[in-house]
Amino acid sequence: MTFGKKKTLDEREKSMTEEFDDLVEDAPTFDVPEDEITFVGSGNSKNPGGAKVWMCHYCNIQYTSSYSRIHMHFFGVPGGKKPEIRRCPAILADREKYMKLLKKVKNAEKTGVSKSLKNSIISKKPNSGSSSSKKPIEQAFGLMERHAVDLKIMRGLCANGIPFNVLRNPQFHEMVTAINKAPPGYKAPSSEKARTVLLDECARDVEKDSSSIKDTWFTQGVSIVSDGWSNVKHEPLINVLAVNSRGATFIGKMVVKYFLNHSQALAIFRDNSKLELLKVASTRFAVSLHTFKKFLTHGGNGLNKEMKTQKKNGELVVQTIQSETFWDDVDHILAITKPIFLLIKFCDGDGPRMGEIYERMDNMLGEIKDVMKDNVYGAFYPDVEKIILARWEKMTIPLHCLGFALTPRFYDTRYIETLAPGGIKRKAPNADKEIMIGVMDAFKRIAENPEEEKLLRNQFATFNMKKGFFALPGAVMDAVTMDVVDWWSTYCSETPELADVAKKVLSQPISSSSAERNWSTYSYIHSVKRNRLNNKRADKLVYIHSNIRLQSRFSDSYKEGPLKKWDMNPESTNLEGSTSRLEDMKWENLEEE
Repeated sequence: MTFGKKKTLDEREKSMTEEFDDLVEDAPTFDVPEDEITFVGSGNSKNPGGAKVWMCHYCNIQYTSSYSRIHMHFFGVPGGKKPEIRRCPAILADREKYMKLLKKVKNAEKTGVSKSLKNSIISKKPNSGSSSSKKPIEQAFGLMERHAVDLKIMRGLCANGIPFNVLRNPQFHEMVTAINKAPPGYKAPSSEKARTVLLDECARDVEKDSSSIKDTWFTQGVSIVSDGWSNVKHEPLINVLAVNSRGATFIGKMVVKYFLNHSQALAIFRDNSKLELLKVASTRFAVSLHTFKKFLTHGGNGLNKEMKTQKKNGELVVQTIQSETFWDDVDHILAITKPIFLLIKFCDGDGPRMGEIYERMDNMLGEIKDVMKDNVYGAFYPDVEKIILARWEKMTIPLHCLGFALTPRFYDTRYIETLAPGGIKRKAPNADKEIMIGVMDAFKRIAENPEEEKLLRNQFATFNMKKGFFALPGAVMDAVTMDVVDWWSTYCSETPELADVAKKVLSQPISSSSAERNWSTYSYIHSVKRNRLNNKRADKLVYIHSNIRLQSRFSDSYKEGPLKKWDMNPESTNLEGSTSRLEDMKWENLEEE
């Protein structure tokens, strides 16, 4: 539609109100169609903006006119002008239709869609942002402009040695969006402003965003994990971390230096392998186990012919790899150590795991027993069990027993009726003497006085015997399906003191892996290339770096989609690091048959 310039819509509305006083009551009425007009032909005008043949959907009459007269057809002519087209009788007779159309035009002009008659949205409904409404030459220039911007970003990444994985970082996407919305002429902050004012403000902003995680410290408790280290200047450092069930941290990996620094070995590897060179972190566990698994999967392909030309050590390696007994031994080692690997991996993960470590330890021994039953090394199971139990006795604490006893799903009847790995019959935690000794010891240490200790014992009896609130069908069902901390938060009213203890105990970490991972972060921030950073500024960078990743891990985009696990390799300087593929793989062949 097109609309006049010399008279405002408010004035037209006022004049139209006066016009309605003279309307005849028997004027015809028409149904309101979805669109106001339809263009039928181009008319006789050679000008693209000239007269067109169109039909009004209200009065169903065909006209030939310019855009400006379409406006006159619906709203009349401004004062002092001669009418050059007939008014629409349907609009004249129906005030509701008139006001609806007038409101539609006013909204269009307010939003800036139409400032003149030639840009009205009444005659058609444009699809803003749709490539189909643009001319081919306009689309071509748009693609060229985008490509030019992409190239500028690429030059910036390469010039600064920034890994391409940063393009998967949601913070990078937010930065680009903010620049697009910035005022015209925006310029990036100076280096001085970035490392002083903006760094301090960013640290405060991240601290404020972390308040929701810190709030859980009061209800779920918190463990202080610390470890000593030294930076590139050999200055002593102490890393201090606060960890609970919400305290997920980042994962680090180191570059495989031998292959990447020796061109001949790297060439041999690439000529004989279709796979990527995977890099495993030195702070991670079971590196040898992973290496064995890859050897077993891909064999000694590509090694035999090259190693035969080397010295005696190379020939010995070739003979070993070609031996059938070697690969059988590798297979046996993997089968025996797989349960151990999975247990350590479980301990190294995030989330409330204090209540499950005791049961996992028992299951691991049963799984090893099942594996070695038909193994050529089956006679050595007692020795393996002795080594594992000796290590467990050094690690276990009463808190493990208490966490196991406070996990409601271990009292489920169906769970107790199933056999544990190794054919061992399960029993409820309160029926296990060793567990209850640990529970009583833990209550004694936690309670401030004998009265509080007795109260905890009484409430524990109410819990494990499923009295009162714990006997509800919903509580019994949720005990199996709901997260253990959430379960205690939901059904805490029956035993409030015990519930407070349970939430704090079950939220604690069971390993110091968070401190080990922090080594990678600090070495990434305070590297040899950036050794001029003072400790105070480096601490702020580590704080921001770590907590932004911590916050992002609670978003859905971190778990699924193109930004999935975008921070898997924070310190990698390899521009082509296959970080997501390494973590996505998760050594699936090792974990699942």
